[in-house]
Amino acid sequence: MAAFMSLLRTRDRPVTAREGIPPLLFLLAGISLAVSPGCTHPAPVVARAPAGVVCDYSVEVGADLDLHVTATFAAPIQGELAVDDPAMPFVDTVTLVSAAGRTPVPQGKSGFALACTASCRVEYRFRLREAATHIADVDTAIALGNGIVAPPSTWLLRPWDASAGRYRFRVQTSAGIGFASGVRASPAVPGAYEGDLANVEESAFSVFGGLKVLPVASGVAAAVVGGAKVDDGAVTTWLGRELTAIGDYYGRAPDDRLVIIVAPGTSEVIRGKTLGGGGASMLVRLGTGTTPNGLADDWVVAHELVHVGFPSLGHEHGWFAEGLATYVEPVARARLGLVPVEQIWSDLVDGLPQGIPAKSDQGLEGSEEWGRVYWGGALYFLLADLTIRDETKGRASLDDAIRAVAATGANVETRWPLEQVLAVGDRATGTHVLHDLYVRFGTAPGTADLDALWSRLGVRKRAGAKSVELDDTAPWASFRKAITAANPAGGPTRTKSAAE
Repeated sequence: MAAFMSLLRTRDRPVTAREGIPPLLFLLAGISLAVSPGCTHPAPVVARAPAGVVCDYSVEVGADLDLHVTATFAAPIQGELAVDDPAMPFVDTVTLVSAAGRTPVPQGKSGFALACTASCRVEYRFRLREAATHIADVDTAIALGNGIVAPPSTWLLRPWDASAGRYRFRVQTSAGIGFASGVRASPAVPGAYEGDLANVEESAFSVFGGLKVLPVASGVAAAVVGGAKVDDGAVTTWLGRELTAIGDYYGRAPDDRLVIIVAPGTSEVIRGKTLGGGGASMLVRLGTGTTPNGLADDWVVAHELVHVGFPSLGHEHGWFAEGLATYVEPVARARLGLVPVEQIWSDLVDGLPQGIPAKSDQGLEGSEEWGRVYWGGALYFLLADLTIRDETKGRASLDDAIRAVAATGANVETRWPLEQVLAVGDRATGTHVLHDLYVRFGTAPGTADLDALWSRLGVRKRAGAKSVELDDTAPWASFRKAITAANPAGGPTRTKSAAE
């Protein structure tokens, strides 16, 4: 331990952590999907919301992808109704429906002013296609290929300050229009989706339009948007492979229910994002030059799956979440033979210097600088992995810490304080490594002597070289080899995907 800790240095000045400013069967292990074959739709029937559901919605999707919504609010409302701020201009004809007739709901300061002393019913229209065209942002609404991706927070009008209770929605589609959502299926109403109002602001991705739904693995479906130039087999093989890699590292599937939206993108490279409010979801935008063969080199899906399988920590701990994904993704893929071991160490040699703090930097907590967040976080986890192995003489590793967190069932749908993650991980390894390194790097501008680290690991990269040379006689060569070993001690049984 002493030899290893000599590689770490912390600037002398004290730093305080900054406070926070994250025909298929239509049922795939509980994944509820709606694809209309072209039937007529009666007026929505709005039943009285049961206990616990305070916002209940029926959504009709028109051929123009406008949404006609009937909302029943079970609790008294003395305030304003709103959707996400960027989407507010696309809500119109908001009407209170009561025994006395239909009354327009007036515009308030930031929403629609509604005074309702008991349960009330409101109807409105949301111009989804127009919103997607003008907003063009994945967090709110964006048109991709033949589909529109928009989380429910974009189009569900709700009490501005509502946080207690649950919301539920049902979606009816027009001919040729499909719908899929990462929000979990309602336990009470078949075909409906349901989540906690406290998490609606970060609600899971949903998609409307021309879709094909493919089973990928148990509980995992891909909603492929029309215009994505990859065939079904390539999609299921690609996603199933990445699920296996991350599932093996975690010791379980990242989530028991996951919707992965695969859509054409506008960037040259594949891009991804994960949302977990009410259910696990991932949006993957294919690169303009992506080919089926090119999917084999993709790392984005595995990176996002690390997020899916880990509890949400909050914005100020973004370095911890992104650092974990940056470190674990290549390690997990190398163990499955999806990426050469030499490339892992070459990328770390090239990337980790970007995580070293500059003179003006503080700790990683609250950092928003890209290199510090991703590579500073990855440095924390590499050092944690090596320190745990060093202290325990190879009996434990970062694997044990992360699998202990995963074994609790926590994932992207779960909010944990960082202290809980550190405590669970350290208890699993019988060390204080995660906590001690958090103090050094999270709350202070800790750094490391990378040249000395590579020497001990037996990693050498000559100037101008594309790859590294690995020295198996180096002091920590055994640790280096164990990190990417195909079947590390105590490793779980491989997760079986639908493609297998």
